[in-house]
Amino acid sequence: MVLDNRALREAVEQAAADEFVGTSEAITSLRTMVGQMAMLDLDVLIEGETGTGKEVMARALHRRSPRALMPFRAIRCSTLGESGLGDLFGHAGSAGNWLRALDGGVLFLAEVDALPAPLQARLLAYLETREQRQGDGPAGARIIAATRAALDTEVAAGRFREDLFYRLALLRLRIPPLRERRDDIPVVFAQFVREALDRTRRTNFAISAADRRQLLEHDWPGNARELRSYAFNAVLGLSRTITGKGNGDVRLSARISAYERSILIETLQHTRGKVSETCIVLGISRQTFYEKIAKHGLQLDSYRN
Repeated sequence: MVLDNRALREAVEQAAADEFVGTSEAITSLRTMVGQMAMLDLDVLIEGETGTGKEVMARALHRRSPRALMPFRAIRCSTLGESGLGDLFGHAGSAGNWLRALDGGVLFLAEVDALPAPLQARLLAYLETREQRQGDGPAGARIIAATRAALDTEVAAGRFREDLFYRLALLRLRIPPLRERRDDIPVVFAQFVREALDRTRRTNFAISAADRRQLLEHDWPGNARELRSYAFNAVLGLSRTITGKGNGDVRLSARISAYERSILIETLQHTRGKVSETCIVLGISRQTFYEKIAKHGLQLDSYRN
């Protein structure tokens, strides 16, 4: 428990300058892809379950792009009614609309799978017209669309235009859910603990054995949103009721292995990859340490940097 809380404090101090917190292979690869795609100045389709941070990713793409100084506007397509056509594209003879105001900026379309059919047709026409305007610099708004539904399935069902799908999916990014990157859960939790401490003006928090067990065993179907709520309740000392699917069917050996891996990661983060210090903290020999590093596929260099 002392080791857990020490590692948590370290994570709280270091987390969150980056938009994507974690050290897993999945999140490391995602950071690289975002950096590359941001500079390409092409439209992007972001796919991910609810709560995975699709708008966070869209804003990261904007901040790292040549359009960073231009405006960014987020629109939830499921809320666009009959007025959406005029708001997005303007009425006949009208000069005022969001896309015109965003010329050179970024329009983020959340829940693009819910975009009404008339707006799908107008968006496709806008993208085609914008491409004809391209010259020496950015012309028109860059479109970043996000969906939690599989758009190819929506196309097959006739609910989404196939030609628009291919226009939007020039670049595709998938955000993995927390259950696919369990190694990152303690650090993401630490980030939310820090936020909760700041918001509630509390000074400290100690992770309990029950919290540790939940972090390792729960599937977090609500992803970051669910984990954030859990962290705030933990800091406030409130009841933390977990709903939704867990992974209680996982064998004991798998749970022990996951716990061992998380302890190794947290200790390496605390010691910044120093082998001797890590062995002393964990009370193991260097030979055992290297065997466990190989077993769990950990790279020492990533912690030394």
